Amino acid sequence: MEPTEPKVTTVAIIMKQYAAKYKKFLDRKDKTEENTIKLYSLIWGQCMEAMQVALKGIDDFQAKDDAFDVKWLLENSKFLSSGIKQAMVNICESAHRAGRPFFNFRQK
Repeated sequence: MEPTEPKVTTVAIIMKQYAAKYKKFLDRKDKTEENTIKLYSLIWGQCMEAMQVALKGIDDFQAKDDAFDVKWLLENSKFLSSGIKQAMVNICESAHRAGRPFFNFRQK
């Protein structure tokens, strides 16, 4: 009597497919993390020294720097480069400041 090949169950096939998909997912995740670090470093390197010092002065800089938070870096560098403080970004406050001279205008 010849030996027979063991039967492959559907559970084993599903597990192999899952393992392959999970490996692809982990590869993509690693690549994304590598690219995020490269992007953060590129943006940081393009900032002038004065901008870097100003960014380092923000309260949560160290946590954001350790996490390579690209969105935070771009937002804060935008605010610093345009001279706008985050507290002044409020639309209502900006509208009030812009409208005050108009309403205070008096005819002689």
